[in-house]
Amino acid sequence: MVTRMGMSPQLGNVDLASNYDALSSETKKLIEKEVRRLIEEGRARAEALLKDKSKELHYLAKALVD
Repeated sequence: MVTRMGMSPQLGNVDLASNYDALSSETKKLIEKEVRRLIEEGRARAEALLKDKSKELHYLAKALVD
C-alpha cells in the first residue's frame, strides 16, 4: 500500500515498488516507518472497536454458541 498505491502522506503517490532495490537506505527506512505506522494505527483502531463494542461482541458470541 505504501510503495505501490501512495498510501503515505510522507512518501506521496509514487510507485516505489518497481525499483525498490535502487532506493536509498533512507527512503527504505521511511517506507518501513510508514508501514509500521499503518499497522500500528490499524491495531489501535481494532482494539478500540473491540473495547467499544464489547457488549455487542459478547451477545454475538453467546448467540453463536447457542
